[in-house]
Amino acid sequence: MIRIYDAAFSTPFGTTHQHLSTFWWIDSNGHRGVWTRTQAYEYVRIHTTGTVYVAEGIYHIPVVAHYNPTTGTGWIQTEADGVTKDNLLTLAERHRRGLPNN
Repeated sequence: MIRIYDAAFSTPFGTTHQHLSTFWWIDSNGHRGVWTRTQAYEYVRIHTTGTVYVAEGIYHIPVVAHYNPTTGTGWIQTEADGVTKDNLLTLAERHRRGLPNN
């Protein structure tokens, strides 16, 4: 399993999932890496739901792939966890403000 623990917007004015461009991750063996939006989308698209997640306290929120055929844009987003589906946006906003994401 891979946990995304940080994300960044592609522009200083980014606000949506389509504006996310960079994702920092750690796997269950402790290996770390960085994905572009395209790499993240492709990985999540071909792996089963729940393979990639975001942690919020004790909760693991699955990440899913989305695709807009009109624009040809693929992106990732967390499933709704009963509160919000903006977990990745929260990470990116904290990153933009210089706050730590672990």
